[in-house]
Amino acid sequence: MNEISNKSSIEILKSESNSIDIINYITTRPTLRKHFDLGDWRNALIYAESFNGTRTLLYDLYEDVLLDTYLSGQWSKRIMGITNDDVMFFTKEGKRIPEVDILMDSPEFEELLIEIMQSKAWGISLIELANDNCIEIGKAIKRLNLYSVPRKHIRPKQGLIVKDQYESSSAGIKYREGAYSNFVAEIGKCDELGLLLKAVPYVLLKRGNVGDWAQFVQLFGIPFREYRYNGYDVATEEIIKKNAEEMGSAPYIILPDGASITLHEIKNSGQGAGDIFQKLADFCDKQISIFILGNTLTTQPGKTGSYALGNIHRDTQNEILKDDKKSVIRILNTIIKPILYNLGWPVKDGSFSFTKRVDTKEQLSEVELLSEMKNLGAVISDEQIYKSAGIAKPKNYEELKGKM
Repeated sequence: MNEISNKSSIEILKSESNSIDIINYITTRPTLRKHFDLGDWRNALIYAESFNGTRTLLYDLYEDVLLDTYLSGQWSKRIMGITNDDVMFFTKEGKRIPEVDILMDSPEFEELLIEIMQSKAWGISLIELANDNCIEIGKAIKRLNLYSVPRKHIRPKQGLIVKDQYESSSAGIKYREGAYSNFVAEIGKCDELGLLLKAVPYVLLKRGNVGDWAQFVQLFGIPFREYRYNGYDVATEEIIKKNAEEMGSAPYIILPDGASITLHEIKNSGQGAGDIFQKLADFCDKQISIFILGNTLTTQPGKTGSYALGNIHRDTQNEILKDDKKSVIRILNTIIKPILYNLGWPVKDGSFSFTKRVDTKEQLSEVELLSEMKNLGAVISDEQIYKSAGIAKPKNYEELKGKM
């Protein structure tokens, strides 16, 4: 999304309402709740990949699998790697802008970071940005307002927002054209379906497996009751049935004398069949960990793990976090910054960056290298050292520099 260079056009846009009110155009529907299986996932994928198809069923599937506590926890951990760090904005001279600092310390800016990350999970995020003029503690301030367009209404291949989630891509809001392109941020590629696509099969497999496991526990985990009665004594049979029903949900059987039943428990390597269910559930969780975080040991303890192996897994996760941070910063500087400028925020001469590095050792090594080069006579700017250290220059920097 390119920055507008025509000042008069910016003034015209600013004189109009900052909100395009996409929210009032869309007719939202509740998420489809049903018993999904792998066949539904396959059909949803085929339809989403077709040119005139929609992602409605696929995104309903995504909403459903995110109810899985393990998957949602893993993805939340990935997002917290971004939101737990501080984003800073520096001008070309290395100075900070108080108005932009307030913006980045707001809940709305954190929500913006989350929506940027969600594009990795869902394949796309479409965010309408606007300004809100508020009164806080008797003072008029400007706040950022954002609206994430429901993804089931986005047709990224055609660049459209449709009114109804089942509507074809023949008509709608063309968000890449006109005034919309100046205030709507499109994040993600039109053919990307997101990381959650790979999570769906494992969550569905685990869900069915855990259901079977629960039945197994009900059958073999609770003491089984057996009642016997004389085959010709109908009155006694009725009394036994009543007592059995009143004693709770434990399984039972009522047999006339002379009849028998045998329950054969499946054995596997000397252990009960319950071990098979647990192995499948653990396998599904490990696959989710691998493609979300790139490892398993930072979430689950390993039976034969070691300190060195844990460091290797942690390094892999750090590499993913580095990639996430680079991606978020690129989006902030190339897509979000021009829109903020169109909205009147003073971000023209500067850029966003994170304050901390992922790897503290790497950060320290770079600062030590720069300091050593400066001691040897190399011309190294203080701004470069502050940036490498991830520390903002003090507000009275020039005064302190003069005293030194």
